[in-house]
Amino acid sequence: MKSGDKSFLFTMFLEEEGFTIRVKTWGMKAVECLKIVNDRDLISIANLAVKESKYIAEKELVFAKNSSILLI
Repeated sequence: MKSGDKSFLFTMFLEEEGFTIRVKTWGMKAVECLKIVNDRDLISIANLAVKESKYIAEKELVFAKNSSILLI
């Protein structure tokens, strides 16, 4: 993305048995997630990348081109 371009960002937190991780997606995939995911939904996600956050000292999951999300 070029500096100054507008885009959508969707951030969610996945929690399983006390473990929480941030999941981020950009662009039209963010719009898709916003339309289908609600608080406390059970979801299945595939093909995410693990990255170190630039702003906090934690790893996060980031959607890639071939990532997918489904409601369970």
